[in-house]
Amino acid sequence: MVNKLLMRKELLIGAVVLVSCGLLLSACTPSKEVMKKAEGLVADADELVNEHKYADALDKYGEAREVYEGNVDIYIGIADIYLLKNRESDAVDVLKVGSRTARNSSQAYELLGRLQLEEGDTDEAIDNLSQAVKKDEENYSAKYNLALACMEKGEFEEARKQLDIPSDAGDDYARSQLLRSVLMGDRVEDAKKEISKVDDYESESEELLEDIEGYGELLEKIDSLDEEEKTDKYVDVILASGALSLGYEDVTLDLLEKYKDVEKEYWELNLYLGHAYFLDGDNEKSEEYLNRASTLNPVDYVGAWLQARNYKELSEENSMVDSYRRAVEIAPSEIKVEIRTEFAEELLNNGQYSEAEDQYNSLIKEDEENADKYRIMLAESYIDRGLTDKIGDILGGIRQESISDELLARYYYLKAVVEFDGGDKQKAIQWVEESLDLDPYSASVYLLRGQIEFEEGNVSETKEYLEKAIDLDLQGDVSAEALKLLDRI
Repeated sequence: MVNKLLMRKELLIGAVVLVSCGLLLSACTPSKEVMKKAEGLVADADELVNEHKYADALDKYGEAREVYEGNVDIYIGIADIYLLKNRESDAVDVLKVGSRTARNSSQAYELLGRLQLEEGDTDEAIDNLSQAVKKDEENYSAKYNLALACMEKGEFEEARKQLDIPSDAGDDYARSQLLRSVLMGDRVEDAKKEISKVDDYESESEELLEDIEGYGELLEKIDSLDEEEKTDKYVDVILASGALSLGYEDVTLDLLEKYKDVEKEYWELNLYLGHAYFLDGDNEKSEEYLNRASTLNPVDYVGAWLQARNYKELSEENSMVDSYRRAVEIAPSEIKVEIRTEFAEELLNNGQYSEAEDQYNSLIKEDEENADKYRIMLAESYIDRGLTDKIGDILGGIRQESISDELLARYYYLKAVVEFDGGDKQKAIQWVEESLDLDPYSASVYLLRGQIEFEEGNVSETKEYLEKAIDLDLQGDVSAEALKLLDRI
């Protein structure tokens, strides 16, 4: 059977594409009543998104577009849903239409440009971010992102021009001042002047404030160096580390690439180059410099961890596993848990289940405070492998009274899986309801309820729960299973 939920989504995309063909465009200026009605429908759609009713929200955005297609929030809202669903190409298509169709289209151009920048389409990103600024000169977020796109192209002077943002622009101003400071490079006094303008800045973003404070301290560190220490190379390495910590890998590469062929024995320089190339998506160059750094300092866990991630991108699974093992072995205890958790997930993805179990069991011992979380993660790993008979023993060791509601909802779901697999559908339903009481937005739980109703022969209830699972599914794996079952009805 054809799933009506997905049909509604595809029909909506089709309707939006018609607008791009000019078939529904109107030269008439809408009345205030029409625009107000569209705004009301958009507000209703936004509320549906907040309630995780994504298919209904798409329908409501479609209604708003039929009333007045010039409302840019329609296209932003639809694109946001597709991004939640990991449907980036659909989001891009909708934003392309919105940028051409909507009034006040600066926001659509900006979001489109940001997506293209993330995907590495730098030229198109620059074009669309430039349009965003042209459409609204006070869209300072677009100006900041245009600066990032220019940096990606190595056009640092052009990037600086985009950072002329007024001091009353809030976080956009603070971010621009931080980046202006970074782009001053080894002109440390000028960099300090730029960042001092936001020394006392107040923001709800703790991360932004920490970044400003951290880079200011880095500049003070350079300023306090003895003249003998303050070589161009050493200053560049310190600045490169600061830029890297802020996510400005293009600045790091600009500072350090001039040394890469002559400083093969400088550990930090090679490490920062390897890290920057990794963030820049050049995994082969990253491998070269991370390997060099690892040889120079084999007890550095950061280099080993980066190597593991880089080998993953290169699809070199054996090298990835070896690097994770080394990173776990040499990392300090406060970092070891994070690396081991990531390692266990990658092992599961690779089908190396036995070693993944070993890692989870180590986590249970190393991080006793969060041991039940790892027990639940281990139990969840058995579901896809059909090893539900092993779940019960693990669940028996969990202290229900001491775990969060989020973990308790997952615990109840696992109990439901065990009961369903054991043939007790009524108990399974009870645990499903317990789980949904705590987390009403779990696609996996709705899928399980749909499977139970299917086994009971309840067609309408099966469709109801499976369509709900599809609507809530953000990764696609639950939807695939739900659609298979729907096809059997």
